[in-house]
Amino acid sequence: MIGRFAQIVVYKELTESYKFYRILLAGMLALAAYLYDRGSHSASTTGIILAIFSLILNGFPIIPGALKGLVRRKTNMDELVNI
Repeated sequence: MIGRFAQIVVYKELTESYKFYRILLAGMLALAAYLYDRGSHSASTTGIILAIFSLILNGFPIIPGALKGLVRRKTNMDELVNI
């Protein structure tokens, strides 16, 4: 359990996970894209590239599952998330 009643060992395991750092990097890229284009009326190329990299990092684990579901003609949560 993560939260108020968790023991410190849980957080240590979390920070040793590859997924934790992938998600952290994707979140930082999304924040950078937002802050880069925050004052302008239109999105810049740099902001769009940062946002796309964030989407790729966050969506990479979900996309293969969605494609498998589409090929098998069975819908699951992965297709909904990708839409």
